[in-house]
Parts: sequence; C-alpha cells; structure tokens
Amino acid sequence: MNEQLDEAKKVYEMAPPQQEQSAYDYLPAWLAPYIPGIYKSDEKDPVVWAKLFTPDAGWTWYVTENTDDDCFGYVVGMAKEWGYFSLREIASVHGPFGLKVERDLWWRPKLASRVLLEERG
Repeated sequence: MNEQLDEAKKVYEMAPPQQEQSAYDYLPAWLAPYIPGIYKSDEKDPVVWAKLFTPDAGWTWYVTENTDDDCFGYVVGMAKEWGYFSLREIASVHGPFGLKVERDLWWRPKLASRVLLEERG
C-alpha cells in the first residue's frame, strides 16, 4: 500500500465529526499541514487529499498539493485536466443557483489513479 495514502487516512481518522465541520472551510487546520506543498510531491500516483465541488454547476477540484492559497490537482469542469487553482478564487465562485463551492465532508483520501477511473464513469 502507498505510505502517503496510509498517512492521509490516519489524518482523516483524527478529523472532527462531519457535523462539526464547515463545507466552506476548504482546507481546515486539521488537514492543511499534511498536504504536500506545491512542487513537493514527487509521487507518480499522488494522494487526493480533498474534494471541492459546485453543487449546482458540475465542477470539481481534487486537491493533491497546496501552498497557502494555491493548489494543484485534478479539475473537472469544461474539461478534465491537471492544473493549478486558487482557493480565494474558488471561494468567490457561485453556481447558476447562487450556491458556493463546498468541500465534500464525506470525502476520504484516495490515490489519483482511482479518482481518474471514477471520473471516466
């Protein structure tokens, strides 16, 4: 098994219960310090630490690296691609019904290869 994935699962085991978390706290204090910094992960199949999504627009951001406001990960939107994104910009996004981007509180870390398979449908 992947050591980084094992570590991520342990971090999530120590997380507060979902009902005590905010979906608008994209990378909470209990999670952010464990996510590798931008350009710090040399994994060929990195761990996806968090999932952000628009409940009314079909966009999803899978976070694999983070430094302050900047993230790197897999983005599903108009296209499906790896790229950089800003949490500040994501926080300002509203879908067609005015809903804000949320963090999936039920997400559990998994390898990017699995996310890519799931996204293919």
